[in-house]
Amino acid sequence: MGKQVVFWGPVHGQMGTTSNCISAACMIGFESPIRTLIGSTQGAFSTMESVVLKPSERLGREPFQRSGLDAIERLALNQRLTAMNLSDYTIPLLYERLDILRGSQRKNFQEGSIDIELWEKILGHAKQAYDLVILDENSGIRQSGTMQMLQASDVIVINLNQNAAILEQFRANQELIELLQTKSCVFVLGQYEPGSKYTVRNIARKYKFVEELCTIPRCVDFMDACNDHSVLEFVLRHRNVGSRHSNYTFIQETRRFANTILKHAGVDSEFFCEKGA
Repeated sequence: MGKQVVFWGPVHGQMGTTSNCISAACMIGFESPIRTLIGSTQGAFSTMESVVLKPSERLGREPFQRSGLDAIERLALNQRLTAMNLSDYTIPLLYERLDILRGSQRKNFQEGSIDIELWEKILGHAKQAYDLVILDENSGIRQSGTMQMLQASDVIVINLNQNAAILEQFRANQELIELLQTKSCVFVLGQYEPGSKYTVRNIARKYKFVEELCTIPRCVDFMDACNDHSVLEFVLRHRNVGSRHSNYTFIQETRRFANTILKHAGVDSEFFCEKGA
């Protein structure tokens, strides 16, 4: 049975949650033999799709969708979805390594329109078909189903940043902190600026909710790759860059982050190593 990993952040649009998710998933896809499925619980088109799929791949042209969430939802409702056929309705990014579940193409789709029971059924089959299922979850805890999704996950990746107000707000949420204490959690600072006085060490020392804190440094070239729908190509080109390369730290920290996720998920991660030194 595969493991379910959910990427979540306390505030929408500031944590770099989706970019952290896709960078880690791509690294896992390139450097591990395990099968990984990525998708978004928001259901409709997400930023995740835009960074790895070209426009022609994202815009479904058939009037009756034969792939993605719409097709899988129909199969699940009709009791015809299985672990054996689920991957037929995903898009392969790296052969036998990394697939993506495209979101709904329905114009009238609304967030939360898939009930949690149906999601659980779909994810149950996905965890039989894949070693790892990585989901980009809605930020905050106001969306229906978010708390249930966090509770049902094997690993929760908490996406934070160096904004002191957000860190204080997160620490003050006692209900959330109590939930996270019962789960296996990975904490990461997205868009990390090492020159800030709010360094990873200072944050870890001040905020006692975290023992190990990963970082994903701010990387302009990676941001450009996201805009150009070429994240996979970016990771492939930069995996083995030397220590003098400007993107070396970004790649090494992303590799360490991906390795940490696999360790918390209990997935063999011996294939990861320092490269380009």
